[in-house]
Amino acid sequence: PHAFIGADATRIQAGARLELPPLSARFNPGASGGTMVYKGPKAVGQVVKSRGKTFVLSKRKNKRNLDIGSEVYVGDRIYTGVKGFVRLSMIDDAKIDIRCNSEMLIEDYQLLKGANRSVLHLIKGSVNKITGSIGKVAEDIYEMHTPLATVGVRGTEYAIRVLQSYGCDGSFDVNSKGMFVKVNKGRINIQSKQQQQELQKGQAAHLASADDKLKRIEAQDGVFSAAGSEKKSYFFGSMAWLLLVMPLLLLLRRRRNGI
Repeated sequence: PHAFIGADATRIQAGARLELPPLSARFNPGASGGTMVYKGPKAVGQVVKSRGKTFVLSKRKNKRNLDIGSEVYVGDRIYTGVKGFVRLSMIDDAKIDIRCNSEMLIEDYQLLKGANRSVLHLIKGSVNKITGSIGKVAEDIYEMHTPLATVGVRGTEYAIRVLQSYGCDGSFDVNSKGMFVKVNKGRINIQSKQQQQELQKGQAAHLASADDKLKRIEAQDGVFSAAGSEKKSYFFGSMAWLLLVMPLLLLLRRRRNGI
């Protein structure tokens, strides 16, 4: 990814140093005369849940719809619509929830001994992520890039929302062009133009722009997830039970009164 111009895998910087994978990673000897057989790219994740309009543009700009069971690859740019949602299960057992109106690029993702890498680029939108095995040891490279800052992770669960004013599934329309981030477990490190700061479990912060400083905020419901959904479900659930039980109570009361 460091060699690409603007995270575009089709444009490489002049003079950039590239590391090519060994032949064994993509080629296997054929059955006749040792012929090398191309096996194609290796999937780095699979869709386990999908809703609404969701699709991918590959490195070569080929479009694929995302359904349950669909595979994703390095270089894929994932899009979700106004009511779109997709959950990815990655090769290191990480879980990524990409919510509505989002765009995310898989820049690099590999499991290699001593060289584990997870590099994602959230161009816009909202993502909830539970990290897998990548990022749990110091040698691993884990980065979540955004237009405003880069998030580094060491074995954690977090939510991030950037350049997204439209709320998803009952979450608030925050009318902000900035970045919100919340740590649910573990800790993260945020690197922006102005500062580097660590957030720990339960902490949340807002970055208004790339030139501003990160500000701590209260991790209120509604920014990263639906607001008050549990309370509403409890209320309507109680009302439903009351409507079911009322006729029975009235019948028992009539029998007791000898009616």
